[in-house]
Amino acid sequence: MEIFKRFRFEAAHRLPNVPPDHKCFRLHGHSFEVELAVHGPVGDRSGWVIDFAEIGRAFEPIHKALDHRCLNDVEGLENPTSELLCRWIWARIKPELPLLQAVSVRETCTAGCTYRGDDEHTLAEPAGDAQGERAGPQVAFAVYRAHDGALDQLLTLLRDHVSTLQRRGLATPRPVTLVRSSDGRTVLEIFEWRDRAASEAAHSDPEIKALWGALAGVADFVSLADLPESDRPFPHFAPVL
Repeated sequence: MEIFKRFRFEAAHRLPNVPPDHKCFRLHGHSFEVELAVHGPVGDRSGWVIDFAEIGRAFEPIHKALDHRCLNDVEGLENPTSELLCRWIWARIKPELPLLQAVSVRETCTAGCTYRGDDEHTLAEPAGDAQGERAGPQVAFAVYRAHDGALDQLLTLLRDHVSTLQRRGLATPRPVTLVRSSDGRTVLEIFEWRDRAASEAAHSDPEIKALWGALAGVADFVSLADLPESDRPFPHFAPVL
C-alpha cells in the first residue's frame, strides 16, 4: 500500500548555471509543493501504513529550513533545481521515514519532478562489507518462552511485532510465521529482516525498543537449542492462528 502527504512552502531561488539570458537566471519565487509517498503494509490493528502525523513531524524541520528562504543560501542547494531539491529532501527525510518511497517537488501546477532514490549512491553499503553479510534479506528465528499465565499477552504482542518492523522499514513484507512448541508456552517466530543493517538499526529505534521491552516483560528470549524439538531431524510445531 502506498500513501502520500503534501506540503507547501514559499521560497525564492535562481539557477546560477543557466545562461544569463535564461529567465531562471534571475531571482524569482515559487509556491513549492512537496509530496512524500510512503509504501508499506497496512497494520493489522492500526489499519494504516503509518500515521500521517508522523510524516508531518518528519517534514517539519525541512519546512523550517526552506520556507520563506532564498534556496541558494541553504547549504547543499547552491544550484536549487527541482531535481536537486528532491534529492536534498530525500537525503534528510529517508532516515526519519524508512518506508519513504518517493519525493515529488512541483514548482508550478504544470512542472515538477519525482525522485525515488534510484541514483542515491550515499545509501549504498560500504565497499568493505562481505557480499551477503549485510546486503540482502536476512531470515530471523526468534524464540520466546512465555512466563506463567502470560501466553495470551505474548501472542498479542507478537501479532504487532513484525508489522511494526515492516512499518519502520526494517523487515520485508514477507508474511511472518508463528508456531508453538509442544511444551505449550514456547513460540517460534520466523520473519525476514530487510538486511543486516536493518536488524542493527532496530536496536536504536525507540518504538522497537519499547516493543521489545514489553515482550521481555511477558517472556524469556531463548535459543533454538532450548526448543523441546531441537533434537529431532524433522520437528513438528502447532501453528498459531
